[in-house]
Amino acid sequence: MEKPSEELSERAIFAKVLRHMRLARDLTQEEASDLAKLQPGSWWRYEKDKRNLDFDKVRPLAEALGFTADDVRQMRSAFLAGQTPQAIARGPAAVLPFPNLAGSRLPAGLPIGDRVQAGAWLEADDTDQRPPRTYPVMPDPRYPEAPQWLAPVVGDSVDLLRIFDGDMVHCVDADAIHYAPRSDDIVVVLRTRASGRERQLTIKQVEVASSGDVRLWPRSSNPKWSEPITIHEVGDDPESVEVRIHGLVLRTIRDL
Repeated sequence: MEKPSEELSERAIFAKVLRHMRLARDLTQEEASDLAKLQPGSWWRYEKDKRNLDFDKVRPLAEALGFTADDVRQMRSAFLAGQTPQAIARGPAAVLPFPNLAGSRLPAGLPIGDRVQAGAWLEADDTDQRPPRTYPVMPDPRYPEAPQWLAPVVGDSVDLLRIFDGDMVHCVDADAIHYAPRSDDIVVVLRTRASGRERQLTIKQVEVASSGDVRLWPRSSNPKWSEPITIHEVGDDPESVEVRIHGLVLRTIRDL
């Protein structure tokens, strides 16, 4: 039997990387092929080490599933070291394209929730009784039990974070994951008044001061949005206002 060459060994590593990425996104091989715009059966051949693979070929396949070139390098290094890579953290800087749905067999995906204002507060619509719309984006596997949803973004107060009007942000419920504020996180903020009957949403970036105070900043090229808001709890007055972090933003989805 011919000994595997260095090239074949590298090819096998990249085959493992592709399989690991696909499973992290909870996709079938057919669904992964659809996202990567491959011919039917191509993803199976890649995973079975039946096609030549190198970094330049794997990178665009990874990006189709929402991973980055750095993610590929990290996974490759882990497999070369005989380790199983941990789930790659999807930070808010990760931008996924809106999927091409033509001929796709993707599952229903995540619900589309209330819009969030990048700027002033936006009223949440609690009166709509229609079933929520969904969009074919996979839940983040790091939070299998926590509610996740997509929020359409309106406005320009976080454009310096490369989140723009018309994007959608993928959120996970802050309470469900016992979220503790961390500087530089991007979050959806909920403001309630009138004992919770009035609800408003906005999107901001977290800053935890040395005193422990949490400030929530717009990050905008528009000078209109320059002041932070702070978190505070409801007091004894039923008309008092509560501001709290409602969701942690995991990534941005954009119509490219």
